[in-house]
Amino acid sequence: MRACYSYFLTQCECIFLLSQVVTFDLQQGQRQRRLEERQKRLEREEEERKKIDIEEALFQAEKRKAAIEKAKLQQYYQTDRIKGLHVSIMIYFCNVQYFVSVGYVQPEATAATLQV
Repeated sequence: MRACYSYFLTQCECIFLLSQVVTFDLQQGQRQRRLEERQKRLEREEEERKKIDIEEALFQAEKRKAAIEKAKLQQYYQTDRIKGLHVSIMIYFCNVQYFVSVGYVQPEATAATLQV
């Protein structure tokens, strides 16, 4: 009887240990699956961040290009040649208005010249 009882205990211990191994394997499998899912999620998020970074870089490049164009245009308008041209145009229009006000030139004749 004692032999049967000890055999029964060893069987119970084996079953208990086996159930622990199976449980441990299931837990490890679930843990592994969670880690793989997390890794995939992180990779997806990284890809999304890369896309956003590329879009932002393109936007910043456009913005920088527009700022450079604006600066070049301002520099162009600041040159002496263009300043002289603008002064000449202003003097011309002032003279035309003066001649019209004095009566030297008819207003109808100058209407076409004032429209630029």
